Amino acid sequence: MGKRIHVATKYVVEYKELPFLNYKAEEFCNLLNELECYNSVFEQNSGETILVETPKDEFNKAYEKLAHFGALEQEQRDDIIDALNACGLNVSDAVELFKMCLDNGESNDNWYHFAFY
Repeated sequence: MGKRIHVATKYVVEYKELPFLNYKAEEFCNLLNELECYNSVFEQNSGETILVETPKDEFNKAYEKLAHFGALEQEQRDDIIDALNACGLNVSDAVELFKMCLDNGESNDNWYHFAFY
């Protein structure tokens, strides 16, 4: 059987600009992929706005990989370094960026939402 349909009566989205990754949506998604962090990408307004969503638990695991980068296998470190280089980041910048996201992301949702516009 179907479920009853509902419409959101209040939906507020606020974004905080981050100091890294401007104009690097594809590179950011590639970094998430190298960190084994599932992500969905949506384009709006004929590609002028790119939305990226990732589950919080996977993003937290990705952050832990970056925070404990030296403990990873060499091959995985090399792949992540390549993705970081494409983003114009080093490991410490990436740790800082991911920490900012953890500290500023919506707390009532199980997903992190990023927008490039």
